[in-house]
Amino acid sequence: MFAAFFLHIGFAFISVFFLKDYMAFAVVSAIVFFVVDEILRKREKPEQQTGMSAVQM
Repeated sequence: MFAAFFLHIGFAFISVFFLKDYMAFAVVSAIVFFVVDEILRKREKPEQQTGMSAVQM
């Protein structure tokens, strides 16, 4: 989880080379994206544990 956080923030800080005036927006966007990504990842875990039981023919 910490590695994913630093990966998101790292890409935001890389944007300083392209979006100098919008650096704060890029960092805030990266943090929001990280939080949403983690929430969605935690929601998917119970579905993944069921395996193929969700697939019916």
